[in-house]
Amino acid sequence: MLQQQQDDEDLVRLLPDDAVADVLRRLGPCDLAASRCVSKTWCGIMDARHLMLPHLLPHEVGGIFIDFNNLHSWEFFARPTTGPEISGEFDFLPSGAESEILDYCNGLFLSDDCVFNPATRRWTPLPPRPPQPASESLYFSQSEYLVFDPTVSPHFEVFIIPSRIIYKKKPGDYCYRPSRDKLDPETEQSEWPPSPWILHVFTSRTGQWEERSFFRDGEPAGTVNDMRKAYPWTHKRYAAYSQGELYVHCQADFTARI
Repeated sequence: MLQQQQDDEDLVRLLPDDAVADVLRRLGPCDLAASRCVSKTWCGIMDARHLMLPHLLPHEVGGIFIDFNNLHSWEFFARPTTGPEISGEFDFLPSGAESEILDYCNGLFLSDDCVFNPATRRWTPLPPRPPQPASESLYFSQSEYLVFDPTVSPHFEVFIIPSRIIYKKKPGDYCYRPSRDKLDPETEQSEWPPSPWILHVFTSRTGQWEERSFFRDGEPAGTVNDMRKAYPWTHKRYAAYSQGELYVHCQADFTARI
């Protein structure tokens, strides 16, 4: 076994530096960092070609943003020694771009019009959202969620997810409108979430919105009617992005993993 390992190491040494670099480029940031410790030769190959991009490596938390209900701006809390001052005013954005913060993820913020980084003061405009089908808009309220992991890629994605069932008034209720409030029996008994679940996703890699199909793993949380019975008192449903998966807190207190 030791002889075989020695033979393998000798073969690796025969590879040109460019060939080794091409192999190393295919590794993720964590594996790439570990490979740098294998030998001085590999360390030199990686450093000479700047394979370890600083902005893709994990960093210590420099501070946290806090949104106070009674203030018109966010506040950045950090130790005085962590770096340059970062403002929660977001005054570098075009007028109106910061009208409402919809979500945030690993240092990036999502607003109605753009995704921006308050630390670098850079922003990317978002194209118009795809229109929601009229039949769906009568039943589902959409929320938008930002996905970004700088240790994997400099690109981000925005998911539009129908995470809330719209409340319907009953005949005899004040302001009841049949065109808006009448229930569709087929929709009411349909599984939720559906499979496939077709979602609109914006990716900064292409700068465009696209449709993606997600297939459910396991049983549905219930029917649309079941979700309706758990009427939400809060409009916003929060999410967390971890290890390449988006966890969305949906109506009726179930979590969708995407």
